[in-house]
Amino acid sequence: LFQDLTRSYLERMGSARSMIRALRVARTLADLDESEVMRASDLALAWTWQADAAAKDRGEEGYAE
Repeated sequence: LFQDLTRSYLERMGSARSMIRALRVARTLADLDESEVMRASDLALAWTWQADAAAKDRGEEGYAE
Protein backbone atom coordinates (compact mmCIF):
# COMPACT_ATOMS: atom_id res chain seq x y z
CA LEU A 1 0.00 0.00 0.00
CA PHE A 2 2.74 2.47 0.95
CA GLN A 3 4.69 1.71 -2.21
CA ASP A 4 1.58 2.23 -4.32
CA LEU A 5 0.88 5.58 -2.65
CA THR A 6 4.42 6.85 -3.05
CA ARG A 7 4.67 5.63 -6.65
CA SER A 8 1.41 7.40 -7.47
CA TYR A 9 2.68 10.59 -5.86
CA LEU A 10 5.99 10.52 -7.71
CA GLU A 11 4.22 9.97 -11.02
CA ARG A 12 2.13 13.10 -10.42
CA MET A 13 4.62 15.34 -8.61
CA GLY A 14 7.88 13.89 -9.88
CA SER A 15 10.23 15.23 -7.21
CA ALA A 16 12.02 13.12 -4.63
CA ARG A 17 12.60 16.28 -2.60
CA SER A 18 8.86 17.00 -2.44
CA MET A 19 8.25 13.36 -1.50
CA ILE A 20 10.65 13.62 1.43
CA ARG A 21 9.01 16.86 2.54
CA ALA A 22 5.57 15.24 2.40
CA LEU A 23 6.80 12.23 4.39
CA ARG A 24 8.14 14.54 7.11
CA VAL A 25 4.82 16.36 7.33
CA ALA A 26 2.90 13.06 7.37
CA ARG A 27 5.13 11.75 10.18
CA THR A 28 4.45 14.94 12.14
CA LEU A 29 0.70 14.51 11.62
CA ALA A 30 0.93 10.94 12.89
CA ASP A 31 2.96 12.10 15.90
CA LEU A 32 0.39 14.77 16.73
CA ASP A 33 -2.28 12.07 16.64
CA GLU A 34 -0.05 9.90 18.88
CA SER A 35 0.08 7.21 16.22
CA GLU A 36 3.13 4.98 15.91
CA VAL A 37 2.63 4.57 12.17
CA MET A 38 1.84 6.96 9.34
CA ARG A 39 -1.54 6.34 7.81
CA ALA A 40 -2.56 6.88 4.23
CA SER A 41 -4.73 9.77 5.43
CA ASP A 42 -1.65 11.48 6.95
CA LEU A 43 0.18 11.20 3.66
CA ALA A 44 -2.81 12.36 1.64
CA LEU A 45 -3.25 15.43 3.83
CA ALA A 46 0.45 16.29 3.58
CA TRP A 47 0.28 16.04 -0.22
CA THR A 48 -2.84 18.21 -0.31
CA TRP A 49 -1.06 20.94 1.63
CA GLN A 50 1.89 20.81 -0.75
CA ALA A 51 -0.38 21.04 -3.77
CA ASP A 52 -2.17 24.05 -2.25
CA ALA A 53 1.14 25.80 -1.57
CA ALA A 54 2.38 25.12 -5.10
CA ALA A 55 -0.84 26.48 -6.60
CA LYS A 56 -0.52 29.61 -4.48
CA ASP A 57 3.08 30.09 -5.65
CA ARG A 58 1.91 29.84 -9.25
CA GLY A 59 -0.74 32.48 -8.58
CA GLU A 60 -3.66 30.22 -9.40
CA GLU A 61 -7.13 31.60 -8.79
CA GLY A 62 -8.40 31.07 -5.27
CA TYR A 63 -4.91 31.09 -3.80
CA ALA A 64 -4.02 34.76 -4.11
CA GLU A 65 -2.97 36.61 -0.97
